[in-house]
Amino acid sequence: MKRSILCLVALSLLAGLQPATAFELSDFVLQKSIDLLEAPPSEDPQDFSGVTMVVGANGQRRIFIVDNKTVSVYEYDLNGKYQRTIRGEGFDDFEGIVYLGNDKFAIVEERRAEISIVTIDATTTSIDKEDAQVIKPRLAADGSSLNPGNTNSGLEGLGYDAKRNVLYVVKEKDSRQLYEVQIDGEPGAATLLGGPTKALKAELDDFAGLHFDNASQDFFVISHESNCVARIGPTGPCRGILKVNGRQVEGVTLSPDGVDLVIVGEARQFVHYRRPQTEQTNQTEPTEPVNQTEPAEPVSQTEPAEQVNQTEPAEPVSQTEPAEPVSQTEPTEQVNQTEPTEQVNQTEPANQTGDATPPSLILWCLVAVVAMFAIATPVCLVLWIRKG
Repeated sequence: MKRSILCLVALSLLAGLQPATAFELSDFVLQKSIDLLEAPPSEDPQDFSGVTMVVGANGQRRIFIVDNKTVSVYEYDLNGKYQRTIRGEGFDDFEGIVYLGNDKFAIVEERRAEISIVTIDATTTSIDKEDAQVIKPRLAADGSSLNPGNTNSGLEGLGYDAKRNVLYVVKEKDSRQLYEVQIDGEPGAATLLGGPTKALKAELDDFAGLHFDNASQDFFVISHESNCVARIGPTGPCRGILKVNGRQVEGVTLSPDGVDLVIVGEARQFVHYRRPQTEQTNQTEPTEPVNQTEPAEPVSQTEPAEQVNQTEPAEPVSQTEPAEPVSQTEPTEQVNQTEPTEQVNQTEPANQTGDATPPSLILWCLVAVVAMFAIATPVCLVLWIRKG
């Protein structure tokens, strides 16, 4: 019961809270659409089929693209400049790639319906399937293969949920399905995600590529027949569609901060979208500027109340002591109403300064609490959904 109440409170806060990663697909603006024909060598077959992004500690974006005909991985920078080639040995028909962290990547083969976890560091020039951790997705219910006929309509895109350490795969055309695949426990155990699958089928004619956004917990699925990207929530609702400027688009990836969206097409097409609202968001984080220019401080600096005390007329009147008649006409209440002392108490700079600190502390505490809820909410949502 307590857990349910906590989840409801978190949902209520989330309804009025826009996290740093909140965005719409319509926010993205096309930056470039180019054909990467100069490198790798033009004599190689051209069939880009999947893409993932690695962001370094310095914020540098590195783009890794798989080609299902050369069975290779190509690295580029965010401008589409070629960096290197990593040749695959013992693999067949690369269709998707996703970064897992710590130099680990998962690559899916469509016909074999197998996922291989490999290491690609700064010096890697080749990867061998014999050195990989191979996961063979099977339906958890009956153990059957996700591509029993080894057809060309098998597994396509690949996503990774870092919080739960599970993979996601999509089947392209015949069945158009989205599966969750276990890495730990029973590796390869696959479960159909009915809600997201149903929502995707309503929007897309095929599922060609997949990205899972760890920040929002949403799926981004690309379709080359519909020529668009659909954003689907973890339980199924469609949260947006982006028509893309591409030809035979096959792969999609999004930076962890939700700023850079990269799409690749079979004919070595490289498409980069960017969300410009991020710079505005950074500029409008007003918390510290507001604290620096809190209006209470300028009032304290002018300290008009102390000037009233210095020129306080009440004491000269007391020295000449016509105060007794004044007391008979009872201006005392007037004095009390306008008494500088009470004005000073009401507007006393020292008290303002003293009073200004607790609200600031309270504001920071509230910010900390809201941030805590923003971090805890996805966990609560998952617990609530899984329990339900």
